[in-house]
Amino acid sequence: MSESKEKLSQAAKPTGFWGRIAARFMAYGHRPVYKNMSTILNLQPEDDLLEIGFGSGIFLKSYASHARSIAGLEYSEDMVKLASRHNRKWIEEGTAELRHGDAAQLPWEDEKFSAVAVIETFYFFQNPPRVIEGGSSNIASWRAVSH
Repeated sequence: MSESKEKLSQAAKPTGFWGRIAARFMAYGHRPVYKNMSTILNLQPEDDLLEIGFGSGIFLKSYASHARSIAGLEYSEDMVKLASRHNRKWIEEGTAELRHGDAAQLPWEDEKFSAVAVIETFYFFQNPPRVIEGGSSNIASWRAVSH
């Protein structure tokens, strides 16, 4: 993953104490979006979900934990730690995997996911077409939703 030397906002890459505070406010403010995303995705127990830019991990915990597996990729290492605490039960059971990384370089095998969620993060991607191209082979049948 290539790290940029530029300073990113707390919204783009929540870091440290203020990043954790920002993540909590974002999760609270995104509750209606999470609910809508859940309705649109209509996740079933046989689904394997990928969330790109999962932040605090609240969407995964509250709306996706019933899926067969959940995975997430997040640019902020601090958010991976926070989301891992929120989703500890599923991580320990082996049904959740949360990773730090760049959305343009997904670290999973092809056709692993049946659904993908990108919630309030797409506009932070440095190269959105590359993200879509790079992720397209990881999704078995496109049911990807971005807000």
